[in-house]
Amino acid sequence: LREDAPVEEWVAAARFVHTVDPVHRLTNFTEKDTEKTAAIGLALDLPWHSPRTVRAVADKCAMRRALADAGVGETLAEVVHDAESIRKVADQAGYPLICKPVRGVASKGVTRLDGPEDIPRALDWGSVGAGDLDSPDLLVEPFLSGEEYSVESVSEDGEHLVVGVTRKLSEPDHFVEVGHVIPAPLPDGDERRIASTVRAMLSALGVRTGVTHTEVIVAADGVNSEVRTHMAEHFEPSFDERRNKFAWYGTSQLFHPVSLIFRQTPHGVFIAHA
Repeated sequence: LREDAPVEEWVAAARFVHTVDPVHRLTNFTEKDTEKTAAIGLALDLPWHSPRTVRAVADKCAMRRALADAGVGETLAEVVHDAESIRKVADQAGYPLICKPVRGVASKGVTRLDGPEDIPRALDWGSVGAGDLDSPDLLVEPFLSGEEYSVESVSEDGEHLVVGVTRKLSEPDHFVEVGHVIPAPLPDGDERRIASTVRAMLSALGVRTGVTHTEVIVAADGVNSEVRTHMAEHFEPSFDERRNKFAWYGTSQLFHPVSLIFRQTPHGVFIAHA
């Protein structure tokens, strides 16, 4: 079969194979062929993800809508095609933004926009990333600042078991992964909350069986955190106000991870980390 053969041809070929040598399980090794696999599973009555689940996972905008409908997340996400549509999202959400192919994989075509001057670059790079995909559409949404994690899970009959959480290290321009920390250095409470959120996401997307890889960002956006407010049921935040002061600063100084610096001053001990 040709790679671009219609789904119906793939299903017909699978029926023929199933008639000659019955198939009991399905698997898939490429993200581009998930819809074909879902159609085959439905036709042969084999356990795999439903076409609805595959569409929701493959299309980032559809995924955002499904998660919002289930109350798991309410991040603004809009499909864009030109500079004007990106500017409309910026008017609503402000900068920074993230632009990426709607059906993108492996961080291809991803750009951070810190202002309107980045729009042409984002459109150009996004079109490159979407070049070999089956949709040229781009998605723009607010940039969420925080640590990023990969969560590996196994699902059976709608029950989800999280088997590993990995801390991801990415370069800052196009967010290509450059390193991983396994297992992620997380307090038990944070790991439990991440796992709980991922299980809710998988259920919202209709995942019932198989192995999944979910990427999440634990957003750090201040005391008035929109993310924390919307996800309060899952993260269970609490506040204990103390007299110590805390501030974020940026520097071009390169530190070896993890650096923890202590300085005694007339005003008390100052602690910095990078």
